[in-house]
Amino acid sequence: MVTIFTPVFNRKYIIHKLYESLKRQTCKEFEWIVIDDGSTDDVYELLQQWKTEEKGFPIIVERVVNGGKHRAINRGVKLASGEAFFIVDSDDYIADDAVELIKKWWNSICDNACFGGIAGLKAYHDRKVVGEKPMFDDFVDATNLERAQYGLLGDKAEVYRTSVLKKYPFPEYENENFVTEEIVWNRIAYEGLKIRWYNRAIYFCEYLEDGLTKRGKALFERNPKGWARHIHDSNVYGYWDRDKVMAAAFDFFETNYDKLSKEQIQEMLGLSSEEIMALEKKFFYISDQIKNLLEEQHCKTVAVYGVGNYGKRVLRYLKRIEVDILYLIDQKLETYDGHTIHRLHDTFETVDCVCIALKKLPYDLKEKICDKFPQSYVWALSEEIDQF
Repeated sequence: MVTIFTPVFNRKYIIHKLYESLKRQTCKEFEWIVIDDGSTDDVYELLQQWKTEEKGFPIIVERVVNGGKHRAINRGVKLASGEAFFIVDSDDYIADDAVELIKKWWNSICDNACFGGIAGLKAYHDRKVVGEKPMFDDFVDATNLERAQYGLLGDKAEVYRTSVLKKYPFPEYENENFVTEEIVWNRIAYEGLKIRWYNRAIYFCEYLEDGLTKRGKALFERNPKGWARHIHDSNVYGYWDRDKVMAAAFDFFETNYDKLSKEQIQEMLGLSSEEIMALEKKFFYISDQIKNLLEEQHCKTVAVYGVGNYGKRVLRYLKRIEVDILYLIDQKLETYDGHTIHRLHDTFETVDCVCIALKKLPYDLKEKICDKFPQSYVWALSEEIDQF
């Protein structure tokens, strides 16, 4: 039997799409386990109603205190009766013949201990495949760490052995509610267990604004232990080369230098003292370069345009060198770190400098900002930090 597992948090408005796709399955040899991760929108009551009414397949519903998707998966694995464990998010749905195909594919590997599971493709609602087009026609056997060489980039619809997931649970950290699933998928691959990847879409999705994928970097920043574990494992088990490890480690150091000690960062990342010193040296070098550039232009008051991931990175350096940040300007946010977010069409007093903190500089944006701040030095920081 297949276990279809869904973690849910405040998705009453959309989970019916998944439920309807389950009711349309051409093969009903599955159970649906749903962990309500502390929702406040009555989705639990809706699930209980479906559980009572549904006659085609069993529905198991459990409510837990909000702890994140990884904790919900760990709980779902413990409850699962199926040999195959298929994670389907609450805002997505599956093809009508998904379970039928999973059973067929599963039979081709179920008696082979070299395999940790099977997988199909994920596609958007318009049927365009997520990621690149695979470099094979039917299927290929590869570990999660070997995916790129077969064009298997982007999210896929993996179905893992429940027994394997019981052996490799997600790490859980107090006061944190996110770890990337890659921690477990890569560890399974490191143990040599392959996935049979099929060139067929069985899972349909979109990335909503309130979903985990859209929140990306912000989730890592709010969950430093889980973030560090990902970097640590990628280094210790050799998932990444040294350049990638050190780039990720610098990102972590840069984000947490004022929250964690060097000793804590070193222990969490599993790096040597020399490597930590190199990260610190790079951090202070970039900080000094920004300080020097602003001092050359006699800039004491600053406005920052752009408060995305790159802009927040720039703000860390500006705060450290103690310039007076008068305005944050963005097109999306309302507030950030105690600041009101302005729009470019607002009225501003004069500032010494406007830092354009965008990774890529849109056409004619600098010209518009120069017109808005004619007395200010306009500094387009796009990609400049990485060149210091």
